[in-house]
Amino acid sequence: MISLKSIVRYMNPLHNSMGTIKAELNRSKNGLILFDLILINLVYFTSYFVKTSSMLVSSDYLILYMLILFFWVILSFYHNKYIYYHANNRGAYMESTLWVAGSSLFFITLTMAMIGMLGISRLFLLYTLSGLLVIELILGSSLASKVKTSDESHSNKKQSKKFRDVARLKYILPSAAWLVIIFFSMVWLKTSEIHYYQGFEKILLVLYGSWALATVITYRYRQTPKRNIYYYISPYLKSGILMILFVSIIYFFLRLEPLSRFLLFGTAIIHSGLEVIAFSLFYLVRTADVAGERAHSIVDPTHPDESLIPLEKKEATFTQNYSLWEIVKEVLPSAGDHLKQLFDATFNARVFEKQEVSLLSTQTVFNIGVLEKNSLYVLINLERINNLRRINRYFLSTHQKIKAGGWLVGEYTALEDDRSRLRSKMPKLIFSILYPGYFLIHRVFPKIPYVNNIYFAITKGKSRKLSRAELLGRLAYCGFTIIEEKAHKSVSCFIAQKTHTSSDEENPSYGPIIHLERIGYHGERVNIYKFRTMHPYSEYIQKEVYEQNDLNESGKLKNDFRITVWGKYFRKFWIDELPQILNWFRGDVAIVGVRALSEHYFSLYPKDLQELRTKFKPGLIPPYYADLPKNFEEILESEKKYLLQKQEHPLRTDFTYFWKAFYNIVIRGARSQ
Repeated sequence: MISLKSIVRYMNPLHNSMGTIKAELNRSKNGLILFDLILINLVYFTSYFVKTSSMLVSSDYLILYMLILFFWVILSFYHNKYIYYHANNRGAYMESTLWVAGSSLFFITLTMAMIGMLGISRLFLLYTLSGLLVIELILGSSLASKVKTSDESHSNKKQSKKFRDVARLKYILPSAAWLVIIFFSMVWLKTSEIHYYQGFEKILLVLYGSWALATVITYRYRQTPKRNIYYYISPYLKSGILMILFVSIIYFFLRLEPLSRFLLFGTAIIHSGLEVIAFSLFYLVRTADVAGERAHSIVDPTHPDESLIPLEKKEATFTQNYSLWEIVKEVLPSAGDHLKQLFDATFNARVFEKQEVSLLSTQTVFNIGVLEKNSLYVLINLERINNLRRINRYFLSTHQKIKAGGWLVGEYTALEDDRSRLRSKMPKLIFSILYPGYFLIHRVFPKIPYVNNIYFAITKGKSRKLSRAELLGRLAYCGFTIIEEKAHKSVSCFIAQKTHTSSDEENPSYGPIIHLERIGYHGERVNIYKFRTMHPYSEYIQKEVYEQNDLNESGKLKNDFRITVWGKYFRKFWIDELPQILNWFRGDVAIVGVRALSEHYFSLYPKDLQELRTKFKPGLIPPYYADLPKNFEEILESEKKYLLQKQEHPLRTDFTYFWKAFYNIVIRGARSQ
């Protein structure tokens, strides 16, 4: 027997060695992944040697080794384990490690059962994963608990809320137990006794896997307050349908004919049905207890996402006898006249002190970091933005150095101008053949994780392509507003003013599938999923585009340069809306309903219609396609008419509008504008 003292003596040096490893380990994701791979190899082969006294691994155990490697690393990414370690966040790291171990055990066991690896020792798998978990928890315990800033606290609260939305243990545990009870009840109905049934492990794995996937997709245990029983029960109905669908797919594609269909489908159907009934009764009882007590919160559309910084207007500051052009010309005699024209258009006759202006030509953020915070009125960097690898980091760093109301001057080559330049140099046929590859290398590769590392290693960060919309959006995200732009040959010069704080959103949408914050039921913010049709960061300049161009007859922005070429096609045929099916499964939207709006669009609506809109979920099919209004005012009238009718007859109204929209789209050829 191993005594407790010997375990303690063993763990202390192990804890110290983990601290040494932690101190020496590169905090990058690559370093952490490498550490995980080494740890898995060490624990797995040590466990195998203890079990068999041999290092020659059999074929089944080699497959198990590959499964552990795959699921442990993939789930570490999914649960943000590497990010939490890199951020030195002990609590979040240890919580994510627990989820990685539990999820790995589930998926590995499910995979083994599906491919028939029943000869593997269950205790061996448990020992191996437990060893990995213990060592990683020891590693996590050596992380320091840092004091959280207000932004981090806000972010952690959002992450915690998201976690609670999916994992409400007070609902999940009874539901999981109820699934087992129903299963053995079905065994009793089939055999008139409760006993070990052949293949029951596979059946339970299929049932629990389908139940878990349906839960994650629909957020059914979120339990946010709802005044409408249809909205409250909808996630459980959808989840039940998904569970039965997943059971059917697994049963068919994995050829599980030897398993009892009565036990598989019977358990899934009865569990889903009883859950719907139980939560319906729960809703009715709770509604009766708290009638009239729930406060109805409406979003305030005038409250901005970002706190504005008041512009400084100290005339005494601008009393020296140097214009900006004179300062630039003294440092850089070869500066082009296009800069003078840009300065004259923006600053007119305004003068500055020399120490309040910084003129640089740098690709590195380090040269910005050495400047004193809030020390400059103007920061000029003549290195093209295209040549900077960490563009957001650069903008955020300059934001700290510039005074409130100060200016950032820079240059970049716009994607649109670069395309025109290349087109003018070659025949159309050759351009059509060569440009897609050029676009893929310089525009797409820098945005793909891991591929971008190769791209930047080869190009040293030079000549990446930026659209005008992306640059303006990045500036807005980092706290700047474009004041003036001027094109000179293939280069565009800009002056941006520090007008607001940077966005607190940690991961702005950047990939092909984006999530946009919209106003939902009861004024709650919901993330609506779509295929990307705009350039990255375009959502941060929506207000500016509206102020410049206003709306067209269909109620959308005129001349919206943020939309890509393929995006116009996607929008015309609603391809971009397909990911919203996930929102429907999660209960964020209904089939028929008014369109989910951004805060800016929401602010354009009259107050009474704002309040009316938030009484119902937004929908996939808006009343626009039933009434086909011709301008923004008619859109408002159409939505108001629909919502008032829905207040009186919800099901009949949605049914009527659905078929009207279907007729207009299929028969009359109505398309998205």
